[in-house]
Amino acid sequence: MDLMNSLLNLVVPPTSLMMVAFAWPGICFLKACEWLTTTLLHHHQDMEDRVQIAYEYGKRRANLVLVARREQRLVGIAENARLLGANHVITIAADVVKEDDCTRFVQQTIQHFGRVDHLVNTVSLGHTFYFDEVADTSVFPLLLDINFWGNVYPTFVALPYLRQTKGRIIINASVENWLPLPRMSLYAAAKAALVNFYETLRFELNDEVGVTIATHGWIGSEMISGKFMVEEGAEMQWKEEREVHVSGESVEEFARLIVSGACRGDAYVKFPSWYDIFLLFRVFTPNILNWAFKLLISPQGVPRTSSLLGTGRPVAEMPPPPGKALVGSGPVTFSGQSSPQMQLNFFWVFMETSVPHLANLLQNCISKKALLAGKVLHARIFRLSLFSDTLLCNHLIELYSKCDGVSHAYQVFCKIPQRNIYSWNAILGAYCRDSNLRDAYKLFVQMPERNTVSWNTIISTMVRTGFEQQALYTFDSMMLEGLKPSHITFASIFSACAALSDAEFGRRSHGLVVKVGLDKNLYAVNALLCMYSKCELISDAIRVFKDIPDPNEVTFTTMMGGLARTNQVREASEVCRLMLRKGIHIDSVSLSTILGVCSKGGFEEIGLYGKEIHTLSIKLGFEKDLHLNNSLLDMYAKTGDMDSAENVFANMLQLSVVSWNIMISGYGNKCKSDKALEYLQRMQSYGFEPDDVTYINMLAACVKSGDVSTGRYIFDSMSCPSLTSWNAMLSGYIQNADHKEAVELFRKMQFQWLHPDRTTLAIILSSCAEMGLLEAGKEVHACSQKSGLHNDAYVASGLINVYSKCGEIELAKHIFNKLPELDVVCWNSMIVGFSINSLDDEAFTFYKQMREFAFIPSEFSYASILNSCAKLSSLLQGQQIHAQITKDGLVDDIFVGSSLIEMYCKCGGVDGARCFFDMMPFKNTVTWNAMIHGYAHNGCGNEAVSLYKEMIQSGEKPDDITFVAVLTACSHSALVDEGVEIFNSMQQKYGTAPMLDHYTCIIDCLGRAGRFDEAEVILDSMPYKDDPVVWEVVLSSCRIHANLNLARRAAEELFRLDPQNSASYVLLANMYSSMGRWDDARHVRDMMSDKQVRKDPGYSWSECKEGMENSDLALIMVNSPDHSWMDLSEMPAYCFFIKLEFDHILLGVWTTQI
Repeated sequence: MDLMNSLLNLVVPPTSLMMVAFAWPGICFLKACEWLTTTLLHHHQDMEDRVQIAYEYGKRRANLVLVARREQRLVGIAENARLLGANHVITIAADVVKEDDCTRFVQQTIQHFGRVDHLVNTVSLGHTFYFDEVADTSVFPLLLDINFWGNVYPTFVALPYLRQTKGRIIINASVENWLPLPRMSLYAAAKAALVNFYETLRFELNDEVGVTIATHGWIGSEMISGKFMVEEGAEMQWKEEREVHVSGESVEEFARLIVSGACRGDAYVKFPSWYDIFLLFRVFTPNILNWAFKLLISPQGVPRTSSLLGTGRPVAEMPPPPGKALVGSGPVTFSGQSSPQMQLNFFWVFMETSVPHLANLLQNCISKKALLAGKVLHARIFRLSLFSDTLLCNHLIELYSKCDGVSHAYQVFCKIPQRNIYSWNAILGAYCRDSNLRDAYKLFVQMPERNTVSWNTIISTMVRTGFEQQALYTFDSMMLEGLKPSHITFASIFSACAALSDAEFGRRSHGLVVKVGLDKNLYAVNALLCMYSKCELISDAIRVFKDIPDPNEVTFTTMMGGLARTNQVREASEVCRLMLRKGIHIDSVSLSTILGVCSKGGFEEIGLYGKEIHTLSIKLGFEKDLHLNNSLLDMYAKTGDMDSAENVFANMLQLSVVSWNIMISGYGNKCKSDKALEYLQRMQSYGFEPDDVTYINMLAACVKSGDVSTGRYIFDSMSCPSLTSWNAMLSGYIQNADHKEAVELFRKMQFQWLHPDRTTLAIILSSCAEMGLLEAGKEVHACSQKSGLHNDAYVASGLINVYSKCGEIELAKHIFNKLPELDVVCWNSMIVGFSINSLDDEAFTFYKQMREFAFIPSEFSYASILNSCAKLSSLLQGQQIHAQITKDGLVDDIFVGSSLIEMYCKCGGVDGARCFFDMMPFKNTVTWNAMIHGYAHNGCGNEAVSLYKEMIQSGEKPDDITFVAVLTACSHSALVDEGVEIFNSMQQKYGTAPMLDHYTCIIDCLGRAGRFDEAEVILDSMPYKDDPVVWEVVLSSCRIHANLNLARRAAEELFRLDPQNSASYVLLANMYSSMGRWDDARHVRDMMSDKQVRKDPGYSWSECKEGMENSDLALIMVNSPDHSWMDLSEMPAYCFFIKLEFDHILLGVWTTQI
């Protein structure tokens, strides 16, 4: 062919000039050759030359950005370009007809590479129809948009960046812009407009940006054999076109010339060059050229042929070319998947008219979902008056059903004169496939007879659409009619039982499986195994698994999933090993399930086992499987091995949004929000659009890393945040204890007209409770009623919490009593609410009612009721709760154990607390803190310090609460040196900055010992000088040691910081009184009266000792400074004692019989 073109380059130009000079002789010569010529084909470019241009740039080690509407088409091209030498290749999904998409992919290119040097426009779409045949003009804008605007929009967006680099625009044109060829009128017009546009643009740019116009003629590719891409993926091929043995120029050569010419700065690239001679004819003798093409391409007497696709005309209206055998006149052949029109090697309906032949063709259409071809057959059946044939009508119903044309299927059904059971099943299946259960059930009831297929169809649809209970009722009706269920029936029934967790019905159906002899049917027993697994009846599942004679990969996968669901990870891994030993075929789905088991962790070797599965997947050749690679990423990310996840991600040939989401989530779990943000940015630069899961994972990463501000920035950048995103952001504020921002964000959410769900309301109610916002809580309560969520147990628990913490316990009880259904969380909320409001007796009452209603207390329930025991100092009740905890098997729970230790310590049973502490199998910082604080609370300072040292030796790191507890113990037990040493070690050894409570404890410790100089040094250097508690501690210590100067300083600070607090006045007055300075004491009391500061009387109480009868009660009548009397007789079975602060308080104590 190259030799031929070289010869034509030498011969055609002089010969053509002679033809121009001697026009008429040439025309006569053409007439003489008329009988030799019937058809001349011309081919416009396809995808192949675009690919070759990319490869040519790759060979020059360029950085490439490949853009197409469907990105998956570019994956292989990008990989080949890299192999040919391209430095970096990125692919972007975009539609060049849309200006916004053009702006996006150019911006992504700039973000990734920083510049644009060459913009290669190769977008093109041809057609092969005669203009006067078009019935649907909607194709006109499409052709012009793609062929013209698809080149102009990218140029417009990229032009500013091309100016910066003095780059070049490459246009892939065609000779059709000046050479008239039939069946390409719109294509030729668009190409002519394109060439003229860029010729004009070349002058406007004044060489700031180069323009290379590449014009090709007939080049060799798959399409010169008669294939034309009419729509994306839709092909047609005429036999006479395939049989023309022609070949074009090399596509690779044309691509090489384009790239070479662009790099040299050529204004034009033409291939092959001998086509230029036609331009001379076009300019000087256009009539001759037009007459010649009419003669060669449209000879008289020969009917013209054209494509049917794209014209908008029904196929049946166009007669086939007479005398020509067409491809596909036998059985219909199809390729690919359906698009708006079916992709197929198109054929004329020029066939036999027998019913069996039509039925076979329809069956082929059904199997390939070929709606267009099916409609052609429907028209043929109508024309031949074959609607009386039930078989053909049944096939038509099934065709329309599979192609989502239920209304057409029903119309066919209504016209069947003699319907049989297959007709009814076909239309029933159509409605069921459309998930129209209401109409499907009406048809099912109207059926004159039903078989197993009918019942299976309606039952499976009920299960699929969420009506599992109705499916079970329908199955019972089927059994009453005496029909034998099939394996498909049982598969649907077991699926319904699994969804409803109805193990009883599942076991009964299991018996029927055995009875009808399907216990060896793999399809049925796999469904049975899945049901037992999802109902967490693992022992039953294992028995079924062991009885299966020949398990397949589905069996093993289901068994592994069930074991993993119940956290039996080691057993699941053993099933996997058994699967490998038996030589069961392992596919990528099985490996993904195994990796899902590994991602749950559970024992030390599971991470190594996951790597073994990774190695096996490579050995089996699944390294290119996207779903399996995502499972690998998920396994490594959930086990915290992000280095291995990085390696897998870097070697993936294909990525999806799921891949990026897993990496973002993995780094979020590692509290590395910076890495998660980096992956988000890379994801967007590679042309992937983040979805809702992406943003939620990113927000979670920011929250876990404590970077809520970045999370809020990402949230604000979302164009339309989903409800889940709002919830994630609100949850972030809650976890960061920024409740004010949470409330503000919720209010902003209300202005977005976004309806909250149960999660939203629970989150915001938590913030209202923490801030004590009663009115805001009531507003949220009203919002929950408006949304119909006020009876939701999750929301109701939040409302109870709000009203309890705001002191409205009666409202909390009202909400609790109105709930239609209660759960443990609601009971826990009420018990905590009573405890918060010091109604611990009520808390015990509710706890007893909870047990009476057969609710099993949770760990939180026991922790809450033990807190009430501690507040009541009720050791007896605490011991009873301890016994119940032991009975329920929660004694080893670390949080319940910590609550037990706290209860024993606050009830004075510190030895019992230590005994329980020593028996605990697991301890954390909270447990150690509880025991140390218990020693401190009971004045056992030495034991507290000793336990603190033991905690350090065990490897447990102390936190700020630990230091508060041990410093308190040192203060109360006069262990001053030990306290100072521990205080100094906080920052030096453990990196814990002292907080207000730590300063208060150490100052109290030094003050009690009279070491005021050291205390004043700390007072002067600490950052909490404006806290009244510190100065109150100083004043109390000064009173004990009669340090009047420091006492006055402390009192003055207290008068300034908290002038209405009576403690400072009382302490200073008592100090003056003890020193005999009565005038100063009277002055302080007068000051107290002038400022109307009032002292609330206090009391302490404890449980009666065994030596005192239960009927005896010590009553205290206290005359407070305002001469009011307190009667504490309303609290039976307890003794009250008060420490006298003033000499003139009168105390009357006596014993009374109750």
